[in-house]
Amino acid sequence: MWPHNKDGLYSVKSGYNILLHWKTTNAPSSAHSDPYNKVWKKLWCLPTIPRHIVLLWRILQRAIPVRSELNKRGIHCHILCPRCLHNEETINHAFMECNHAAKIWFGSKLRTRFEGYQRDFTDWLAHIITHLNEEDISYVASIVYGIWYARNPQINCDANLAKEGCWGLGAAFRDSEGALVAEATWEMAGYGDPILAEARATYQAIQMVVDCCFHEIVI
Repeated sequence: MWPHNKDGLYSVKSGYNILLHWKTTNAPSSAHSDPYNKVWKKLWCLPTIPRHIVLLWRILQRAIPVRSELNKRGIHCHILCPRCLHNEETINHAFMECNHAAKIWFGSKLRTRFEGYQRDFTDWLAHIITHLNEEDISYVASIVYGIWYARNPQINCDANLAKEGCWGLGAAFRDSEGALVAEATWEMAGYGDPILAEARATYQAIQMVVDCCFHEIVI
């Protein structure tokens, strides 16, 4: 149900109007200011997947590890966006300006285009949480989570009994496009519980994440 039309149906015009309203509203520029109290209250009561809520909260707090922020905090890494490799990865770029994100927003039922907007993505997100209903906020949250999930490397790890008295462990690391970027295998002595072997495979994979300086991985 789209709350900005009398008939409850979404239209490009109504979507444009709410974005125009966001652009011209004197919303606070900091997620730490008192007017955001309403945003926090509505966000934490949202009946949706908890990890989606946490991600929105982290974005509003500017506590998301985009490469520009990591670099500012002394973590040496390439600052270019890992998806387009053309611009510095900021919160605005990752969720609003990158061509990958722009295609997702425009392809959604919101038909959102951010070209020409000078405001922060955090301001837009706070405006959406304040003005939309729970169903539509949850929809936006799922898009935001999908953009962030697709941006991060993904790990598949497994364990099997390779030979008598020895477990074989393996891990494969893929980027946001599904391309293989790293892989490794290990051996672990013992006949133990297969759940323990799976846990060891996960541990070895995490160790490799640290060695390769990957950030925000999905296992």
